[in-house]
Amino acid sequence: MELRNVDFTGPVGIDAFVYRDAAGVIKLKPVVEINPRYTMGRVLVELMRQTCQGSFGMFRLVNGVQLRAEGFENFPGFAQMLAEKFPLQLEGEPVPRIRAGALCLNDPAAAKVCLAVFQAARDASALAKI
Repeated sequence: MELRNVDFTGPVGIDAFVYRDAAGVIKLKPVVEINPRYTMGRVLVELMRQTCQGSFGMFRLVNGVQLRAEGFENFPGFAQMLAEKFPLQLEGEPVPRIRAGALCLNDPAAAKVCLAVFQAARDASALAKI
């Protein structure tokens, strides 16, 4: 492995995508990128560990096409809607956990291609209502 040859130690993530093609068929793109960092799947696992028991979570990458389909011109506008419609709710002591709400995982003002969003809710059916 090339990383071993340069004495790299640390996380290595292989990104893959599950998506629907234009005909609605679910497909898998198994290797999109190999990065010297944790995968977004690993980030999601950690976010779920920070989510209250009994809540549901969803990770979503919103691209420009989806952004416009939802009626927004830019990522900051979409992020503002999320903050207003799905405010972050924390519960628990001594360390609060996410009970519900939406959280942008990258800076909406700097996003060029997509906005990573984590949403938690008490009811799984509420997750589809972004």
